[in-house]
Amino acid sequence: MKHKIVLISICCILLLSSCSKNETAKDDALIEKTKPRALLITDASGIGDRSFNAAAFSGLMTYYDDTAGEQRYRGKFYDVFECSTNEAAEILIQQAVITKNYQLIIAPGHSFADALFFSAKKYPQQKFMIVDTSQNFSPNVIEFTYSEEQGSFLVGAAAALQSKFDKRENPSFGFIGGEKSLVITKFQLGYIQGVRSILPDAVIHEYYTEAWDRIDLAEEKSREWYSQGMYAVFSAAGASSLGTINEAKKFRQRGYNVWALGVDSDQYTYGLYAPDRSAVLTSMIKDVGRAVVYSLRMMEAGNFVNGSIMFDLAAEGVSYTRTNSELLPEVAASIEKLKNAILDGKLIVYANYRDAQKAGLVKDLKYAVYE
Repeated sequence: MKHKIVLISICCILLLSSCSKNETAKDDALIEKTKPRALLITDASGIGDRSFNAAAFSGLMTYYDDTAGEQRYRGKFYDVFECSTNEAAEILIQQAVITKNYQLIIAPGHSFADALFFSAKKYPQQKFMIVDTSQNFSPNVIEFTYSEEQGSFLVGAAAALQSKFDKRENPSFGFIGGEKSLVITKFQLGYIQGVRSILPDAVIHEYYTEAWDRIDLAEEKSREWYSQGMYAVFSAAGASSLGTINEAKKFRQRGYNVWALGVDSDQYTYGLYAPDRSAVLTSMIKDVGRAVVYSLRMMEAGNFVNGSIMFDLAAEGVSYTRTNSELLPEVAASIEKLKNAILDGKLIVYANYRDAQKAGLVKDLKYAVYE
C-alpha cells in the first residue's frame, strides 16, 4: 500500500511539474506576443542602490509581474546593465540596437543624456526613455521630469516639525548631494524651503559627494555633522545616500536623537538598527518606477509619443513616507496640511534657484545649479 501511495505522489508531482512548465510556457508566449522587450541602463551604483536605480528596476518588475525574489522574466524579456560613463553607455546602446531586439531602451537619470540623445539621432527606429531631462526634440524619445522640490519640501518640513516636538533648541540640518545638477538643486531647494517653513532661522549645511557611489564620503560628512549635534540629514546622492543612513543607525544605537531622511525609495528597512526601530524618519519618494511602467504600457499599446511628461505631487510622482511609527501623528497631520496647500496652489515651492533667492528663501548655495 505504501508503494502505491509513493507512486501516486510521484505521479502527482510530475503532473504538477508538467502543468507548471506548460503554464510558464504559455505566460512566456503571451508576454512575447504582447509586451515589449526592454533594456534598463543604470549608473555604476546599480539596482542595489536602494534609491533611484532601485526605483526604476521596481517599475520593470511591476510591469513584468516579477518580484525581487523571483525574477522569472529577467534575461528573457528585460535586461539590466550598469555603466560608469557616457562613453560606455553609448557603446552598450549601439550593441543593444545592432544585436538585440529591444523595443525600448531605458536610461533613467540625466547622467546618460549625452549618450542617449546621440544614440537616438543615430538610430531613429529605436525607442528610448529617459528620466530627468526635457529636451523635447527627439521623435523617438519620451522624457520624464519630477517635482523633486515638492517632495523634498515635505520631508524637510517633517524633520523640522519633529525637532519642535522633541523640544530641540536651535536644531541644525544637513543636505548631501551627489553630482551637481539642476535636478539635485531642486532636491536641495525644496528641502531648505521645507525646513524653514517651520523654523525660519534654521541653520542648514550642504555638502556634495560629486558621485553617486561614494558611500564613504557621505558617511564621513554625516559622522562629522551628527557628532556636532546635527538633528537630521537629507541625502540626495544615489547609493552615496546609504552612508548617511549607516551613520544615523550607529548614532541612534548609542542613544543620540538624530535622523536620516531617505530618498527616491522608501529606505525605512535599510535604516533598521533594532526591531521596529529605523534611523530613517521619512523618505522622499520619487517614483521613477511609475515612469518605467508608463512608457512600457505606451509601447505595448502601440501609441508611443515623444515629448516630456511631468510627475509632480498631484500626479503622485513625488511624496513622503509614513512607514516609521516614530514619525509623530501630529507631524504627519501637519505635513498633510502642507501637502494640500501645495496641491491647492496656496503654497508655492520654488524649483529654480534664482526664484527662491528673489523670494528670500535661500541665500548663496555653494553647489546650486541654475538655468
